[in-house]
Amino acid sequence: MILKCLIVDDEPPAIKIIENYLSKLQGMEIVGTAANAIEAFNQLQANRVDILFLDVNMPEISGINLLKIIKDPPVVILTTAYSEYALESYEYNVTDYLLKPIRFERFIQAIEKAKTVKQLKPVEPVIAESTHFEFKVNGCSKKIPFKEILYLQSLGNYIKVFTTLKSYVVLLSTKEAEGMLPKSKFVRIHKSFIINMTRVTEHDHEFVTLETEKLPIGKTYKKFFLEKRGSQ
Repeated sequence: MILKCLIVDDEPPAIKIIENYLSKLQGMEIVGTAANAIEAFNQLQANRVDILFLDVNMPEISGINLLKIIKDPPVVILTTAYSEYALESYEYNVTDYLLKPIRFERFIQAIEKAKTVKQLKPVEPVIAESTHFEFKVNGCSKKIPFKEILYLQSLGNYIKVFTTLKSYVVLLSTKEAEGMLPKSKFVRIHKSFIINMTRVTEHDHEFVTLETEKLPIGKTYKKFFLEKRGSQ
């Protein structure tokens, strides 16, 4: 497993030392460096970071204060010349606390701790995206592949599902049905119609054609539909 590292320190020589240490170890990748907490915060938002090497004393926002605002932080190893912050740092689940000048042997110990913590972190479950629209008709469950649906029409407390073969009247509100459909494929073009974008054969600023069906585009939904259509 490659561990991606971000080094944060306002002193370039301190960054160089950690870069040099990491270059000697296998399975470590430096994804970036930052000279202050604001740069670090932006990089944490933009990149996957497994280990954060964080200096405590920095201008404007300290390393400790950065930890207070990071949601779901990576494994954190603090680096500082001052030992008095050690006790407070562990309130933020810091994995290790390295005092400068950092010895290579001590650095390796911190990395081993970080690896252990990383392995103990729970893995987010992968939830398979649904491929079918499920509903009940006359008390019986029905599953229709999304790719077979042309569009849905609102009928008050009901919707009518139009597929390539037939249609179904279902006891669902339009809002409920919309929440069950993948937003990457289905778009509301009118207060009464939700369409399958993959089945659109042509369109203008007033109407959408899905095979042989021609549906109106509502003024409220026109801009979003045209932008969505243009991005495909």
